[in-house]
Amino acid sequence: MWSHLRLTVLHVEYRAERRCRLPAYKGSMLRGSLGHALRDMACFEPGGPCGRCPNTDRCAAGALFEPQEAGEVAARFDRPMPYIVTAPPDRREAYAAGEGLAFTLSLVGSGRVWLPWVVGALASMGQRGLGAERAPFVLSRVCVEAPAGQRTPLDLPGRGVGPGVGELDGASLVAAQPPSERVVLHFVTPTDLRRKGHQAEQLDGALLVSRLLRRLGGLLQTYCRWSADGFDFKAVVDEASGMACRDLSLEFREWERYSVRRGGRHRLSGLVGRVELGSVPARLWPYLVVGERTHVGKGASFGMGQYVLEAPQA
Repeated sequence: MWSHLRLTVLHVEYRAERRCRLPAYKGSMLRGSLGHALRDMACFEPGGPCGRCPNTDRCAAGALFEPQEAGEVAARFDRPMPYIVTAPPDRREAYAAGEGLAFTLSLVGSGRVWLPWVVGALASMGQRGLGAERAPFVLSRVCVEAPAGQRTPLDLPGRGVGPGVGELDGASLVAAQPPSERVVLHFVTPTDLRRKGHQAEQLDGALLVSRLLRRLGGLLQTYCRWSADGFDFKAVVDEASGMACRDLSLEFREWERYSVRRGGRHRLSGLVGRVELGSVPARLWPYLVVGERTHVGKGASFGMGQYVLEAPQA
């Protein structure tokens, strides 16, 4: 399953043109700014809802933000978007003129076909301005990540068109991190994990892996030509129930974001902090590794559910 994952990972760098303030959690802001820029560039029916447009398969805005295929995934999977915003891990809000802002934008599988539009929109969203102040930022650099970790700058005037646009796959990601029976999982951004529709207040191995499977399965089936036929989800989750989870510093954190679709601000929450996983089966290690790139839980596409794997302290 996990080996079918394909990602086009863009490392994006901006430079502030004036002093400004941005929200502490920037994933939602960056996703919203990208969406507005894409609609300005690509929309066939400006001002109309994507759901009623017959051209969503030929429009970068519709394909990335209202993908028709995402509504057809199996009920066992989360409804996926073909992109993942990984915002800066710090909660910094104040920026001086000339200071940089960096984040990562990953296009999943077939979503990379819209790369030229995305690169153009990245330049445009900086000019439009970021945050509530609409502060102007200059797009200074976009690099694409290669399997060995190298970063190759893209041709910004040409919107990245041409040879050398690398792609990561699940096999290379897993090969770069040898398996370990013990690992510390650090939730960097609020992670909303649901059990039977309710937000979980405690973490266990079965819950974590089942949410990873829901997230990853939806992405792979929709954008990476993977089929769930013959995959034994229950066996994987049952094996995960044997993992030990020791709370090191987990806590709930709330934050607000503005939603254009909902027409106002609404509150989100999730777990942040560290948990130590023990007795990790070798078969489950790859799911933990690729989950670092795909995130897990609700709001994963705009930065929630981001975690990193760390070596446990002696």
